[in-house]
Amino acid sequence: MHASFSLFWRKLFSLSAFWPLLPLFMALSLSGWGVWGQDHTVPLQASVFFLLFIGMIGVYFCFLRFRRIQNIQDLAMRGAHDGMFEWNPRSKELRVGPRLLGFLGYSENFIFDTHTWLDLVHSEDRERYNHMVAQHLKGETDVFYCEYRVRARDGDYLWIAARGLAKRNRHGDSTLMVGSVSEITERKNRENFMFQQAREDPLTGLPNRLALLENLQRNSDEAYQAQSLMAVLFIDLDRFKDINDTKGHSIGDKLLVQIGQRMRDTQEAGQTLYRPGGDEFILVAQNIPDPEYAIALAERLLQKINEPIAVDDFIFFMKASIGIALCPDHGTDVDLLLGNADTAMYVAKAESANKTRLFTNAMAKRLAARYEIEDGLRHAIERQELSLVYQPKYRLHPYGVAGFEVLLRWHHQGRFIPPDRFVPIAEETGMIVEIGRWVLEETFKQLSDWKKTYPKLPRCAINISSRQFLGQFLLHHVLSCLKRYQLSPKAIEIEVTESILMQSEGEPISQLRSFQDAGISTALDDFGVGYSSLAYLQQLPIDTLKIDSSFIASLKPFEDKSATNYRPSASLSDLEMLPVKAVHTDEIVKAILTIAHSLGLYVVAEGVETVSQKKFLSDHGCDLIQGNLVGMPLEATLFEQTILHPLKARDKSMVPSSDG
Repeated sequence: MHASFSLFWRKLFSLSAFWPLLPLFMALSLSGWGVWGQDHTVPLQASVFFLLFIGMIGVYFCFLRFRRIQNIQDLAMRGAHDGMFEWNPRSKELRVGPRLLGFLGYSENFIFDTHTWLDLVHSEDRERYNHMVAQHLKGETDVFYCEYRVRARDGDYLWIAARGLAKRNRHGDSTLMVGSVSEITERKNRENFMFQQAREDPLTGLPNRLALLENLQRNSDEAYQAQSLMAVLFIDLDRFKDINDTKGHSIGDKLLVQIGQRMRDTQEAGQTLYRPGGDEFILVAQNIPDPEYAIALAERLLQKINEPIAVDDFIFFMKASIGIALCPDHGTDVDLLLGNADTAMYVAKAESANKTRLFTNAMAKRLAARYEIEDGLRHAIERQELSLVYQPKYRLHPYGVAGFEVLLRWHHQGRFIPPDRFVPIAEETGMIVEIGRWVLEETFKQLSDWKKTYPKLPRCAINISSRQFLGQFLLHHVLSCLKRYQLSPKAIEIEVTESILMQSEGEPISQLRSFQDAGISTALDDFGVGYSSLAYLQQLPIDTLKIDSSFIASLKPFEDKSATNYRPSASLSDLEMLPVKAVHTDEIVKAILTIAHSLGLYVVAEGVETVSQKKFLSDHGCDLIQGNLVGMPLEATLFEQTILHPLKARDKSMVPSSDG
């Protein structure tokens, strides 16, 4: 029976005002009472006819009332903004309003039962929809509410929100459900867009950190259950901050977009690239065959990153460090996997740029030691753990003190931490800038004190980090300190390493030239172990070249006959064309000396430890030497007693390298 027809009969029996009169008329008929005001009684048949007549009148008025209610209901279904429905859970009969049919694109109603409606519901939403309907029919929810997709006439799926309330009998069984349906496609699309935006990096379009954390745990669980191998590659661009600081964030952003696109182009099935933020990327590779595959994948990514990248008017040669962690070998928890991959990346970065490393347990211990150094270094200045020592430099012809270099030392919790352990960390974290400012202040203060006693103070060399060159105020700060402590610019020498060449081409060179213009001598430290070649010497505005101690330590007799005809007086291009194995270290040192002198540079040899090294350098015209053989680094008081005081006594030996 149709739900509307059933409703009519229920209204008939419940709403007719005439049914209460039936017992009265029956009683009057049986008692023989006359109802026409006459002496004779009305026959029984007349009474029955009268009752039927009254009943028909009641039925007629009940029908009119039902039609009125039905018209109101139909009008409500047509006039309501939302679609209306009426459903009988027992018979499965369904009545939907024209509004619901309208936004689905149907002109005629063909939805008369549950099965027809379920055919329109999206297959992914059907189970959830049925579950929520059943919950409400059982009384487990006060109101039925469900958002799901329904197929429209054009084949597209629209999102709707259905609300309903069930009517129950005295036994608690649901006999009717009535409710409304709203189209929410626009709202759902907006929500999906916002959901997507919250999980998408706006710069590169890659999934962001939120998406990584949501997906990685699911990927990890799937890998563990399927007993498959999953790799997490932590990719960190080397020296990207320097590019941001020197070229600007606009150039840096364009660079990130290109690098992200390059790596995304290498993706295969089961691989997802994320950008958690900054210059970091994460690649998750599922169902890989073995660890070697992950290492090869990392190497391919490095090759892509290493290819020249053109951004505006600049060409960049980028490098990266990649750490790899495997699931479940190195953990199944998201934080543990990311932490282990991060650890491997830091090890790769510490060993050498542009490397990949697979996580090992030994790395965790190594990283813990590194974090201990980093944490202690942050408080080293305030805890007064940093100190300065001074190492003399000797002129070979004629022999005598020609200057000295200030060196940094750190004693942490009673332990001496070598510079080669903490300086790279300070460089990487940026703490070297604050430490460098402290070194400048302490050095100038000490020089000012010494100048009062030793007017002809030898020139002091001060190491400047490449990170300090990133700012525009280094020269201003140095000149301000010189003025404040009443020192001449010729009293100091600025030493830089070849790493400044990895920065913007013009800015470091321009700043070095500004130092020279201000009367401050400049030196290139650790030459030969960095990025540059001898050709850079023609471009850099420097006065002194310092040969790295690794060359001096390797000085040995030359025995390779393939290079016996090499002459130190050869041109720069001739030297660079020779095979590396054909030229021994002593030949390289002689070539450096020859070329540096031809460019008008002074040459200082670092790390001189033996008499034979000193003799070799003296015989081949090296200007200055520095090392433990001629003078170890000394604290200020001891340096004054052993170096400066004897110099004052032998004033004639003093080299007038500064004007005091």
